[in-house]
Amino acid sequence: MIVLKIEMWPRGEEAKAYPLGSAHIWNDATGTASTGNYGFKLFRKDGRQYREGVITNFPRKRLLVWDLLFRALCQHFIKRNHIALGKGEPFEEAKTAETGLAMRHVQEAQSCP
Repeated sequence: MIVLKIEMWPRGEEAKAYPLGSAHIWNDATGTASTGNYGFKLFRKDGRQYREGVITNFPRKRLLVWDLLFRALCQHFIKRNHIALGKGEPFEEAKTAETGLAMRHVQEAQSCP
């Protein structure tokens, strides 16, 4: 399991660190040697579960763990952030976990401020 912890270090002081959230990502053992299927859960700073989902057909030999996290976050936040950036509704392809993330979204995400 991949565990990501996000902490705030006030003024860079680790001794005063406090949690902002975390993510758990795990391989569900249903993929192949080249593509994996993953489950994930996102947690609030108090440890309560916030969101969960599935990432299918992830090309684990070609992409990085950051790409895996990006896909997990996009499932729940791309629509809200597109609207906040004044870009309107995101493409239909990115609305469901089953279709994966469209390359157009990756290109747009790279150009986001």
